[in-house]
Amino acid sequence: MNMSKFEELLETLGEVGYVEQIVHSIVRVKGLSGVKASEVVMFETGGLGQIISLVSDEEVEILPLSKGLIRVGDRVARTGRLLSTKVGERLL
Repeated sequence: MNMSKFEELLETLGEVGYVEQIVHSIVRVKGLSGVKASEVVMFETGGLGQIISLVSDEEVEILPLSKGLIRVGDRVARTGRLLSTKVGERLL
């Protein structure tokens, strides 16, 4: 668990959300009003997720990007980064 990184994100961006519901690997979170589509977020357990839907000003849906236990009530922090992939000559 990377709690120090999580706490650092909370201090830097000042925005925390809470897991409200988990259905079929989609996590619904409330409280991340400034988040952007495709932004990477961090769960307090250290796992990462990607914003896949902006349901409303206060509610988003997240696709977890790493394995790990996520529970209703867990905190979620913004990272301020969009999901990206490095591309090299071998991929092209």
